[in-house]
Amino acid sequence: METKLMRIAELAKENQKMKFTSLAHLLNKESLRQCHREIAANKATGVTGVTKEEYSEKLDENLQN
Repeated sequence: METKLMRIAELAKENQKMKFTSLAHLLNKESLRQCHREIAANKATGVTGVTKEEYSEKLDENLQN
């Protein structure tokens, strides 16, 4: 995932007029799991009011949803 994101950043830097129509193909359970691991536990809750700890309790189910 990180390599793909780095490539996208390179392309955007090389051609600032380039338009990216969709990055959804980069989203999958493993990339979302990695993002979840990297979020600091002491950050504010999301718009739903769920903390990282609460989200972690049913991580697989939450990622599937």
